[in-house]
Amino acid sequence: MCDGDRGKEYRKEVRTFMKESVQNSRRGLAHVWWVSLLLVVLLTACTVEESDGPTESDEAKKPTPSEHGDWKVPGLVDRSGSPIEIQTPEPATGRTLDVTRFGADPDPDSPDDAAAIRKALDAAEPGDEVLLPAGTYDLRSTDPSDESANIVLNSGVNLRGEDRESTVLLTSLDVVENTIVGSHLDAIDLHGEGEYLNEIRENTVIGGKRAGIALGNSGGSKNKHDASGPGNWVHANNLIENRQGIIIILGTHDTLIEDNRITAGEDSKAGIEVHNAPGTELQGNHITGGTDEFWAIRLSEDKGTDGRGKGIPTGIRIERNVIRQTANGIRIDAGKNLSMDENVVDGIDGAELRVADGIEIGANFILEFDEREILYDAGKVAKAVADKIAIEEYENIIKIESIENRAMILKVVYLENPCEAIPQVNMTLPIINFYRTNRIKK
Repeated sequence: MCDGDRGKEYRKEVRTFMKESVQNSRRGLAHVWWVSLLLVVLLTACTVEESDGPTESDEAKKPTPSEHGDWKVPGLVDRSGSPIEIQTPEPATGRTLDVTRFGADPDPDSPDDAAAIRKALDAAEPGDEVLLPAGTYDLRSTDPSDESANIVLNSGVNLRGEDRESTVLLTSLDVVENTIVGSHLDAIDLHGEGEYLNEIRENTVIGGKRAGIALGNSGGSKNKHDASGPGNWVHANNLIENRQGIIIILGTHDTLIEDNRITAGEDSKAGIEVHNAPGTELQGNHITGGTDEFWAIRLSEDKGTDGRGKGIPTGIRIERNVIRQTANGIRIDAGKNLSMDENVVDGIDGAELRVADGIEIGANFILEFDEREILYDAGKVAKAVADKIAIEEYENIIKIESIENRAMILKVVYLENPCEAIPQVNMTLPIINFYRTNRIKK
């Protein structure tokens, strides 16, 4: 197997793992809860911040003094990264209410067990306990008094699982099938607090002043955030005339962005904007529209906020995206270990591709020409690769020099079957290495 095939197989395994992880988090990932109603919930105000920089709020609650350690890891930890010890609940002195008697089904993939658990909690009195026998309880609905929670606990009532390992509460609060119109801030926002393995799908966002979907957020000056967590899956969304369709920033890593449809408006700046977002994959997205300075896909340096989240795009894969009838195609201002495969760029008013000096990309383009053009008009083939170029042709090798005086070499391979003839491009550093599989239709 060639290196390219191994790379594709590896990326396929990664994408499969990410999808399965998110799906399992909805159907089979164990979130084991051993909960007491003696807990006190503290709600801290958090300033909402636009994508471009932090905003300040005097009402924001001050963070814990310690600013060291990895406080973004999953689990209940303080800002220093130290685990928070939960007090052992007092033993129940009253009745034991079994949730199955209220309609809960301990078998996996039941329609909704949250409603039955809420009924049991409503029937309980202080000193009672609500028991969840061994099984998997699917929490699909939210509490009528709090749409952010499946279950709201009552003071003095214990909620107890039969066993720590065999009693599973499985929540499904994915961001799905919402319609948001005219939002002033990022419409759907993973707010830079380590959110991981979330699925954002089949949402429609129209006319937002900021991003349709944002991953990562710097927070405010008093509540400091940065990256969202790994494994988030953003797919099948319809994003129309927002400033950015999707933006990924501040070190948010290993995000899969696929099969989204992005339509730009007059004020749109980018279809998908990637900053410091290691391991992000963009694949199968359809991007159209936009005027003047709009770019369908743009990679650029992340300046961070107070040193948090600073960096450049690394390990970004741009694959099988379709960019049609838009102002500009793909722009890469910063990055390393970047690759592009099987993208279609068609009907572009401005530049199909712009890459800053010194950036190396494994870029694979199929140039769509008929057989005669490939065999007899190598100059036209070359003009599809670079904008405003001078061509010096000798034998089957074409030397191309762009207006930036950066040289590259294009070799047209002649095969016995004209239908199989594909331009093979090898470029001298620091220019992009074009190989084969992104289509620029002329």
